Amino acid sequence: MSFSVGFFDRFFGEKVELELPDKNGNVIKRTVSKKWYKKMIQEGKISIIEQTSVRVHMLHPIDGYVILNWIVDKDVPSETVAKFINKQNELFAISVFESGNEKIMVVKEEVFEDAKDKFISV
Repeated sequence: MSFSVGFFDRFFGEKVELELPDKNGNVIKRTVSKKWYKKMIQEGKISIIEQTSVRVHMLHPIDGYVILNWIVDKDVPSETVAKFINKQNELFAISVFESGNEKIMVVKEEVFEDAKDKFISV
């Protein structure tokens, strides 16, 4: 797929970087020309999401170790992000079931790594 509009745009046009979710929920980055980006918006083929997302490493009793993307202030409060985010802008969470109800705890990276070692060795 071409991410530019014409020959000159491909080689000389101004570029922008997009963050897009793939089918597994991971964020992938694509460099596209600014003209192509504007054209896709005008044609309604892509839309701008003004929300900030954060990558979350999760230990889940059913799904195991998974990596998710949460929307800040929708899936996780910004105060929690500020308190627990690491230097790579990632969060760590552990999911447990209590009385049939799922509870998700955001934890420090060290706590997560310790739990992950125990979780995987079982």
